[in-house]
Parts: sequence; C-alpha cells; structure tokens
Amino acid sequence: MRSIGPVGIKIGVLCVTLVITGRLSLFLTGTSEGVALIWLPAGFALVALVFIDRHLWPAVAIGLLITNATSACRPKAIGSGFFPVVPIIFRRAAVEQ
Repeated sequence: MRSIGPVGIKIGVLCVTLVITGRLSLFLTGTSEGVALIWLPAGFALVALVFIDRHLWPAVAIGLLITNATSACRPKAIGSGFFPVVPIIFRRAAVEQ
C-alpha cells in the first residue's frame, strides 16, 4: 500500500480550505437562498488545478460537494462542484501531452 505522502496532505488542506471559504462566501451573501455572488473557492480551485497539480481535483470535488451539501439550496447545487473541475482537468491533460 502506498503512503499518502505530500499529495494526500495537499488534497486535505485544499479540501478544508474550499469548505471554509465556501461557507464564508455563503455567510457573506446574507440571503436565505444560499447563492453567493462572489464564490471565493473558485480562485483557490483554479490556482490549485492550474498552477500546483491537476491531481488535486478530488479535493476540489469533495470540498465543493461538502459545501454545497450543507448549504440551504442543496438539491440545486450538488452537481455544481463537479462541473467547473472537468474542463480544467481536460485542458491541463491536453497541454501536458
């Protein structure tokens, strides 16, 4: 069995960061609908996937899934954590080949 190593630590830290900043974004909106105009985790996810390592996509998906699952608009927002991640993964994979 492989050791978790630095990638596992990066995934954990990014996941926690996305959950915290996602909850902060939802808190700052002040609406009961749970829709944030400024989504702080988007910047963290973009930097992590483009500049650090594309293999951190599970952290983005899990972090946004947890944030959306605990928000007020759960049924509408569950899938929104996955859709922004997919183009970044494909783009990065195409550039590396």
